[in-house]
Amino acid sequence: MSELEFRKDFDDVRQNWRRFWDGTLGRPILLVEPPKKGVDPVQKPAWGAALSHDYGEIVDQALRWAETHEFLGDSVPFYLPSLIIDLMPAFLGADIHSIRETWGTDTHAKPFIEDLNSTEIKFCRDSPWWERWVRLAECIKRKCAGRLIFGTAQPYYNNLDTLAALRGNVQLMTDFYDNPDGVHQAMKQIMTAHAEVMDEVCRILEVEEYGSVTGHGFYADGKAATPQCDFGYNIGKEHFDEFALPYLRQEIDRFDAVEYHLDGLGNITHLESICTIDKVRVIQWVPGAGESLSKDWTWLYERINALGKGLWCWWGADSPKTAVALWEKFNKSDRMILNVHAEDRDAMARYMEAFDNLGTARSSRRSGTSGGVYCGELAKLSSAEFADRYIPKRVHGCCVRAADFLPGRSPSEAIESAITSARESATPRIVVLDSQDWIIDRTILLPSNTELVIDACRLKLADGVHDNIIRAAGILPNPADPFGVCLSVEPTANIRITGRNNAAIEGADNPYTAANPKTGIVEEWLGDFFGWRTVGIQLSRVTGYEMSGFTMRKTHCWAISQEQCSHGYLHDIVFDTDVKNGDGINFRNGCSFCLVDSISGSTSDDTVACTALHGTLITPASRYIFPMQPMGWEFEGDAANIHDIVVRNIRTGGLCHGVICLATSPKVYNIAIENVFEEEASSRESCVKIYTGYGSGYRRGNLRNISVRNVVSRGASFSVMVKAGVKDVRFTDIKQLRPDAATHLFEGESENLSMVDSASS
Repeated sequence: MSELEFRKDFDDVRQNWRRFWDGTLGRPILLVEPPKKGVDPVQKPAWGAALSHDYGEIVDQALRWAETHEFLGDSVPFYLPSLIIDLMPAFLGADIHSIRETWGTDTHAKPFIEDLNSTEIKFCRDSPWWERWVRLAECIKRKCAGRLIFGTAQPYYNNLDTLAALRGNVQLMTDFYDNPDGVHQAMKQIMTAHAEVMDEVCRILEVEEYGSVTGHGFYADGKAATPQCDFGYNIGKEHFDEFALPYLRQEIDRFDAVEYHLDGLGNITHLESICTIDKVRVIQWVPGAGESLSKDWTWLYERINALGKGLWCWWGADSPKTAVALWEKFNKSDRMILNVHAEDRDAMARYMEAFDNLGTARSSRRSGTSGGVYCGELAKLSSAEFADRYIPKRVHGCCVRAADFLPGRSPSEAIESAITSARESATPRIVVLDSQDWIIDRTILLPSNTELVIDACRLKLADGVHDNIIRAAGILPNPADPFGVCLSVEPTANIRITGRNNAAIEGADNPYTAANPKTGIVEEWLGDFFGWRTVGIQLSRVTGYEMSGFTMRKTHCWAISQEQCSHGYLHDIVFDTDVKNGDGINFRNGCSFCLVDSISGSTSDDTVACTALHGTLITPASRYIFPMQPMGWEFEGDAANIHDIVVRNIRTGGLCHGVICLATSPKVYNIAIENVFEEEASSRESCVKIYTGYGSGYRRGNLRNISVRNVVSRGASFSVMVKAGVKDVRFTDIKQLRPDAATHLFEGESENLSMVDSASS
């Protein structure tokens, strides 16, 4: 969807919102919706107006409102299905009481839970309120599709607010002391119901197709929402952190874009806790009624800014000068939403000009005219700039040689003792393997703030061992199912694996051999059928890491795999793999802000893969036995996506592909690929492939904002391939040197897919 009837340049506006949520727009989101000149403006229907009016008439009024107003700057015309405040409790079976007030009809849920321990809380699809909401949503979608935005991921509140509505405020506060286990049990049931309701809401509103907005109209391509916990006003930090925060994290993790609703003085005490949730990008502060509205809240805005969260400056700016001043004061997170005063397009242009003059604006007006594809700010950094900005600096602290611990110990025991000794230091530590080859009988667990240096030797897996060579120490396997999904995965930060002087990391000469659990056939446990323990280096939930300077060979499957990792720098690595699924570097679900540079050698599968899949391949009929990701496959929202990855200077040959981007229902976006050369023998399908497969749920645009530049094929059948409906993908300077092969193959209904030659453009 590139345009809306009431916002013809919607594609440009959508690009701006993408950059805003990524923190790379370089200016505030600017919102204003002035009435069109020469027409009588129609007022937008009030929130909840459909409760007491004909649905069709209300939607028609919303369309007349959009028709009689201009949407300038980054404003998106929207109208959401709204009925009552206590919508989620109603979906869970609560009766709703209506009270006529002078201003209209007030509604509230009647508490009905008598015993937290015995009650069953579930999504009641036969609720009359669910039926009414679905009819309203369908009416809005039928009349508004292609004209304005009508989707939201959460048209209701949740969390403790829902439980308080079902149980009663006073009784719930008593439960915190008398029955805390019952509160947690009830909240877990509510979160299960929330997931079911949200899936249905997003399906009905076709969020994957049209995108959605938060409660205040802040647009996102995926699931946008405005979570809250107004009940926090009544409780202290200890109870909030125990009973609200864990479920807020779970709820927010299901969304792609989050504006948090912080309401009332009593909730300020929870601000720091809320800001520990990374996916909260914007805080909307509401002082509440009374004198709070007239107070100066600058100190609170400064506090929110210092915590790295964006602000919605709802009070607005009356001039470009004021707008620039607010941005310069509160732009730590690079996210601000600012209502402005502008009567027409000329007035809005003056705001844009002010930010252009400030030297930070990157509006889609300029990028769109060049025909380029935006791939995130990361793509503009050199490798050295990336490392300087995102990789923790080396601090020369404790340095331990594993060889000093060898007497009386096996190589694995000596390495573990060296790591334990180094961990006693308060500074980052270096553990060095040198003076001999290190043949290990179990994986090396690398903890935070540790560098493993392999100097002029081999680190090698012993014969008959089914395990990683190296993995992050936070990965904790389940003793009852050691090759399955892990018991837990704790965060790991600031680790390095550094090779020097022709260092090598090798798999076993004679891999583990045993009966296949499915077929009973005795065979070597190699390839992805046998799960994540076949991976050479496995990282999960790691941030701020670097790998460089070594060769990997005799791998048992993928050489390096990462899931839920960010800010990683992988460079100057040579691969020599000759095994089923012999990939080099794999980015899996949840990886972001990583850079790959200077990779050479030969791989028997994809050299670099950005693979975002959903769901398991393990079925009774399949050959897959164990999962390939320690954290499993049931990720939601941004935790499922892969984004902001730069891959450059890939000089490899082998099988399959040099670089791939692969997606199903999760998304892969903001990917920059450049300088991919086949300098080794190759019988590949293509050098670069962008496609969908290995699952279902793909929607056009799940692969988007991808730039591929300077690809030279010598042996592949195609230089580049696209086998999906993609959005905003650009190929530049693609060459094919094999006489009987083709430069490209494009399949799928794509939007803004282009191929250009820079010499002639």
